[in-house]
Amino acid sequence: MKNSLRARLERPAVLVGQQLLAAAARLRGPTPFPPAEVKRVVHVSPAYFADESMIGGGERYALELAAAMAKRVETTLLTFGPARRSVQRGELQIEIYPARDFVKGKIWNPRTLGFVPALKRFDAIHCHQHHTFVTATAACAAAAARKPCFVTDLGGGGWNQPATDRYITQFLEISRFAIRPGLADRSQIIYGAVGPGFIDRPIAPWPRPRRVLFVGRIMAHKGIDSLILAVDPDTELTIIGRVYEERYFADLQQLAAGRNVTFNTNASDDDLAKAYGSAAVFVLPSVYTDMYSKPHPKAELLGLVMLESLASETPVVCTQVGGMPEFIDEGVTGFIVPPSDPAALGVRIRELLDDPARAQQMGAAGRRAVLERFTWDQVALRCLAAYRGVANSE
Repeated sequence: MKNSLRARLERPAVLVGQQLLAAAARLRGPTPFPPAEVKRVVHVSPAYFADESMIGGGERYALELAAAMAKRVETTLLTFGPARRSVQRGELQIEIYPARDFVKGKIWNPRTLGFVPALKRFDAIHCHQHHTFVTATAACAAAAARKPCFVTDLGGGGWNQPATDRYITQFLEISRFAIRPGLADRSQIIYGAVGPGFIDRPIAPWPRPRRVLFVGRIMAHKGIDSLILAVDPDTELTIIGRVYEERYFADLQQLAAGRNVTFNTNASDDDLAKAYGSAAVFVLPSVYTDMYSKPHPKAELLGLVMLESLASETPVVCTQVGGMPEFIDEGVTGFIVPPSDPAALGVRIRELLDDPARAQQMGAAGRRAVLERFTWDQVALRCLAAYRGVANSE
């Protein structure tokens, strides 16, 4: 971004308002923690899981966690879009506020102070995505009102205000990899989870079709090009995900020419659940450096789709990238291979395709792991314990 454009973006009145909130926070002194009680919780997310906003793992994470928490305490999901709107989703109240810089389907950074007054009625404020204007603003507002503020980094955002980190009570991270250097003493791990829509479905029988599955946004850091090269040309490969990088999608289509590859760019949750259950192996081949030589140092903080696959008793092959290896028990629930290595990826894929009995055994072990540790209710309980000042024993 050129300096002149950056300057125009960083001069709005909302930035002045944020600075006033920060000043008020400094005057009020330290925030009491743990709070006396936690009866009302607000989750703040820059985007929400919907076609008119963003369909991604981070958005699903905030929505599913808030929905699970709403079954235990009064919970609101506060998020941003083109217009003010209120939505009821079961016990969860969703409040959408208009904001500057809202761009559908992009990693964007909404800017507004309009949501700040709404924060006052809550006992705990939980922000999703660390590097956003709204998280920095919510942290200042929380400190000014002497409310605890928690932050979960889901790998998105484009705003870096380290000065406001002092107002964050604790970082609730989704993996060990997600913990930032120097913040370990202010961090707990809450992990990620799988929703009932993926857990409660009947498990598809084995042996299954000789089919390889990928689910995720069509973006270069997902390493889908490595996967196409890794799978034998006559083996069925299904790629499911919204297109967020048109150039990359076009290159993938060219790479897939003459191979047994199917793209589905508009799948519903029901479509996803069926796809997980009809595959013999699921692959998440994310990379640190994409095919255009662009680096992605935080490519995968978690990888929720791996857990969704395991819930369907489908074994996983993933790369040694980000937090993904923390969720796969090597040789028990799946395999871990080096990133950007189609040959190594292909070996493990063929190993599972050629041995359905072992693939079924690994998939069953994966489902047990999900049910034991990775449900949204369990994540909600970890968060509520953190809000109340209870250390996570995991």
